[in-house]
Amino acid sequence: MNDAAAAILKLDLKGKIRWLIALRWLAAAGLAVVITGTRFLLAVPLPLLPLYSGNLFLILYNGICYLHNRRLRLQLNTRGWIDKAHRLANIQIFLDLLLLTYLIAFSGGLENPFLFYYIFHMIISSILLTNRSAYLQATFASLLFAMLIAADTGGVLPHHVLGPASAPPTVNLSVLAGRWLAFSSTLYIAVYLTTTIVNKLRQHERELERTNRLLAEQDQMKSQYVLIVSHDIQSSLSAIESCLQTVLHGFTGTIGEKTRDMVQRANLRARHLMKFVRDLLDVSRMRARNELVKEPVNLEQVMENQIEMFRRPCEERGIALRFENHCGGVSIQANSYSMEQLFNNLLSNALRYTPDGGRIRVSLDASPERGEVEVSVADSGIGIDPQSLPRIFDDFYRAGNARQFTESGTGLGLAIVKKIVELHGGTIRVLSEAGTGSTFVFTLKRSIPCPEGKAALH
Repeated sequence: MNDAAAAILKLDLKGKIRWLIALRWLAAAGLAVVITGTRFLLAVPLPLLPLYSGNLFLILYNGICYLHNRRLRLQLNTRGWIDKAHRLANIQIFLDLLLLTYLIAFSGGLENPFLFYYIFHMIISSILLTNRSAYLQATFASLLFAMLIAADTGGVLPHHVLGPASAPPTVNLSVLAGRWLAFSSTLYIAVYLTTTIVNKLRQHERELERTNRLLAEQDQMKSQYVLIVSHDIQSSLSAIESCLQTVLHGFTGTIGEKTRDMVQRANLRARHLMKFVRDLLDVSRMRARNELVKEPVNLEQVMENQIEMFRRPCEERGIALRFENHCGGVSIQANSYSMEQLFNNLLSNALRYTPDGGRIRVSLDASPERGEVEVSVADSGIGIDPQSLPRIFDDFYRAGNARQFTESGTGLGLAIVKKIVELHGGTIRVLSEAGTGSTFVFTLKRSIPCPEGKAALH
């Protein structure tokens, strides 16, 4: 079993054992209600002391299982954890079957309708345990049922009636043997059917896990390929742009106005293409490596530096740019270049899609209870229509109104933003409606708490 499959199995086992313990707490409460209601409301003469004692035993051993499971969860990454988890599950089902037999023996024996709970436990054991363990539990339940028949018909235990017409079962060996055979075969059939279904599901899970791993490897290979190709294209574009700049600056001699106009157009196209290739390089690089070198970064300083870069372009178009700092100085573990790129892309987007005379607001807030900082970039631009919102972070995607508003844009900026946030362990969401602007909100883990009461507006 590879590491990924083992990790999936561990998580599955951990959840199912926790579910089994939680289910047993409900069973203890339900059992107390059933015993009390049957005895006092239905006036069935049940022996309360043995039954309540059994329920108390259920609570006690479930409490022990709960504590042991808590300790086991802390050892999730240790060697032999799966064997320990299976052992705990086996012990729980073993005790459940013993207690079920005990409770039935003191509440009508073979006439007790809760005999079907043996089958319920077989299904649980088939889901939780290995095939071998599930069949062993079925064998154990079959033996317990045989003992219950012997005790109920042989006078080993007193027969506790469930109603006025209830009486000890007649000792007819053929009937009792047939009943035991039918019961035992039902248990084994239940185990067979359940394990068959569970095995198929587990096989499908393994195949899906293998397919996902192959897809991830292929995606990484694709990113490596795009990285190499984009790097080569960038080198060629840089050379082209350098040649065009040389011509435009007159280093090759005087050129006519018509020629200058054509060269300027070519230079502009080369610049746009260079921006596209750089974005493609950034996306491919992050996906190929899937990690960033991090260090303590002053988030406030990074934000202020990026905002200052956009002050003049905003002023030229009459756009009000405002920075609201409700946190003060805050340090996070981050990659400084990626943080600059993150804010640059969000501010570029806000500026590109906000009409002249609009506004852009950047805010920094703290969330002390979660140890996070929350950053939002809001604009009064063209917004995003509801159909485009689910795809806004996809590679190369641009909403219809964005394409109509401006031709510039690679469709990679927000994909880069999302990847940077995820590589820093954060989350990002967008709030927007067409025609009313957009607000991008993301959270990051902070390493140094924000000073209390410090806020600034720029």
